[in-house]
Order: sequence, then structure tokens, then C-alpha cells
Amino acid sequence: MDTQKILSSTTIVLVIIGLVVGAGLGWYLKPAPPEPEPEPEPKLLGVYDGETIVITASGGAIQEAFEEDINPGFIKYMKDTYDLNVNVEIYPFASTAEVIAKLDAAKKAGELPPFDVLEGPMGHLRIMHNLGLLEDLNYRNIPNAKNLIPEGFPYLAPGYGPAILLQTFQMAYNTEKADEIGIEVDSWLDLGDPKFKGKVGFPAPSYGTFVQVLWNLERALGGDEFDPELPLAFKWIEEVLLPNEPIFWTGSAMMQTLLETEEIWITPGFCGRTFALMARGVPLDFIGTKEGSYHAICTTEATKGTPHIRLAEEFINYMLTEEAQIWYAEHTYYGFSVPVDVPDHLEGYVMTAEKIQETTVLYDDVYYAEYKDQWVDRLEQLIASAR
Repeated sequence: MDTQKILSSTTIVLVIIGLVVGAGLGWYLKPAPPEPEPEPEPKLLGVYDGETIVITASGGAIQEAFEEDINPGFIKYMKDTYDLNVNVEIYPFASTAEVIAKLDAAKKAGELPPFDVLEGPMGHLRIMHNLGLLEDLNYRNIPNAKNLIPEGFPYLAPGYGPAILLQTFQMAYNTEKADEIGIEVDSWLDLGDPKFKGKVGFPAPSYGTFVQVLWNLERALGGDEFDPELPLAFKWIEEVLLPNEPIFWTGSAMMQTLLETEEIWITPGFCGRTFALMARGVPLDFIGTKEGSYHAICTTEATKGTPHIRLAEEFINYMLTEEAQIWYAEHTYYGFSVPVDVPDHLEGYVMTAEKIQETTVLYDDVYYAEYKDQWVDRLEQLIASAR
């Protein structure tokens, strides 16, 4: 047989075998199909079209902020961004205990939570976290959290949401009265100046904020605010503050009224209430003393088991937009938790995130919770003895 024909036939056979084997191997070795493309966000969120989320609000200016601006703004944002129609309802609550009780009862009964989004001070929400009432958040769905100043995001852990506002607690005083009696207020110890006798405000032991004053006083007197005994602060209260006949206020609304009616001229105070009075023309100043002061955070959280978790995360993300931050500040005068271009009408009445970070220290509510009862008892005893 002709050698060339043999080689040619062999080549053809090998090619055929190669094609067959290659096809077979190709079938076995064919790479896995590519992962499906993620669904577009509007389709993912489409299950919420026509749905309603329920958020809690502690009444007053906070409830007004949500009802008048933030909720309508969020509804518009969802329509413009995802072409979804959603609704927001508010549950105004009288106390955090009420919210905890309702969530805990629903959890124990195996029912859905009555609320989807919570707002409140970190200390109260820590209790809910420990009871398993808060949902873990997926921060990939809350991209605006990257803009928070560090103090606005101190608890990066499952179940803890970002700060929607920062509340500062500093010294509020009547500038006209201080000028009349010749005092330049710059220290926590000015609360004990005899020229302010009978016109000093101070948080009552029943109102937790008094602890921040204790820490500030201990530091101002050269002590260690993390000494559980706070010996210098309590000694100063007994020997200097109480003889100055302070008026003990039991809430921020009472503090605001006392300042407005000039029943008190100086007090440790909250930014929101003080700035609200200043915006109305009351002659006040709100200062960080030379010894420093504290701020607290208010966060937003999703409730455990909410059927609207992605919608809740969208709402939380929206709260960190400049638009929502400004609306909140216009109603409450609380400080921003993200950098914001402050509008002219809020200049001087709201603390920026940068200013808060520069001038105040985050309030340690964990340490406070550990020693609160003994400090309350001690102060109540001192007040009773002075009567």
C-alpha cells in the first residue's frame, strides 16, 4: 500500500478521533455557567411597591421633622430613584419602655414586630440589642454611612445602626444676665459662682444627663472622671453647688422653659432646646467649657424580623443624606452626623459634625449604666441633707 495513502488515512482517523474525544472532554471540562447577574435594585425592591414601613418617633420636634419633611422626602426619593410607591407611618411613643415592651411581646408571641425602624438614644437601643430586638444591618445597602464622622459610628457591630444626629450637652447661659453681674462664663465651676445664686439650673438625679455633669465637674476639679467614686465632684456639689440653691429640672422641656422665663440664668443644657430659644431671640449662648464636654448619639435601627428590611435600610441610608440632615436640624437643632453645607438660616444654631468632633467627647453610656444607681442615690442623699 502506498505509504502516503497510509499516512493520509491515519491522519484523517486521528483527526476524527481527536474531534470526538475533544468534544467529549469539552462537554466534561466545559466551565461552569457564569453566576447570574444580580437583579437590578428596582426589581429587588419591587416587592415593596405599595408597602408601608412604620417608624417610631419620640414626639415633639422629632415627630414634626418626620411628618412634615423627612417622610415625604423619602417617599419622593423612592419614587424618583426606583419608581416605587411606598408609604411611611409614624408611631409616636411616650417612653422607650413602651417600645421595648411591644417589641418583646411580639417576639415572644412569634409575631412580626409592630415597627420597622426605630430612632433613639444609643443607651436605650443598646438594651433592645441585648434583648435580641434589633436586626443586623447590611451596610452595603447603606452607602451613605461612609460619610459619618467617627463619633457617629462608634458601634460598628451587628444590630447597631448609624447615628442620624449628635446631641451635645454643654453650658447654656443668659448672656445679658451674665454681663449684668460681671461673669464671663467658661467653666463648669461657674455653676457655683455666688453671683448666680438661686438662678442655677441642674439636672435632677432622676434625669440621667446629670452624670455627664458629674464627669465634667470631676475633670474640672482636677480629678479622674472614671473614678467610680467621683469624690471631688460630689464634694463640690455638697459644699458649693447646693448652697447656691440650684433649681433641679427633670427634663429638657422644663430646662427650656426655665431658661426662657429667666427663672434660671445658667445650666448644663442640650443643644436642641438652647439653639431653639436662641433662634427665637432669647439672649443665650451655648458653649463648650474650657474643661470640655460630651455628646451623645441618636441612631436608627431596623427591628428584628421586620418583613421590610431592605426598605428599612433604604430609609436609614436616606437619613444620612444632606437633605434629610438639614430637615432634621431645622426642626430639632440637633447636630449633624455627616458633613453638611450649613444653610444660612441655621448658621450659629446647629453644630456641624466637624465642630462636634473637634470640641466634644462621646458619652460613654456603658460606663454610665454600670454605676448609675449608686450615683443617683448619692446625689439624692446630698439634696435631701441640704433641705
